Amino acid sequence: MIQWDEVKKEYLAGILPKELCKKFDLNYNTLSKRITHGKWKHEKDEITRKIGEKVVNLEAVAIYQMRENERKHTDIIVKAILTKLVEKGEINPLLSSQDVKSLSGAYKDIQLIKYKSYGISDKIEADFTTGGQPLPVIINVNPVKKK
Repeated sequence: MIQWDEVKKEYLAGILPKELCKKFDLNYNTLSKRITHGKWKHEKDEITRKIGEKVVNLEAVAIYQMRENERKHTDIIVKAILTKLVEKGEINPLLSSQDVKSLSGAYKDIQLIKYKSYGISDKIEADFTTGGQPLPVIINVNPVKKK
């Protein structure tokens, strides 16, 4: 006797129909009909969609946390550099607007180098699904430059 609950469970877990036929000694057409009429494919698609959403959310959280950590580390580095430069008398503790602009550019460069060292590209693209319609989202890692 065929244990259809077990077959369905393995199908939903990603086992290919051909492999299921071998494992449970099934006729391929019989399994295909069961998949179609039992709407297993729809269930599998829904499971796949939910897993995809969770993966995208986990990646987004990881990127956010990494960016927060990088911001903190970069702040520490910039403060240490400024402190050293002031101690050596190479810069005035009262920074000019040009100094601030230069340091701001250096800060952005440090962030970009750190992101690239982690293998993060300049842009991360992901598809979010809303109401069945894909919504492309681009997360910019580089800060937007104002003109």
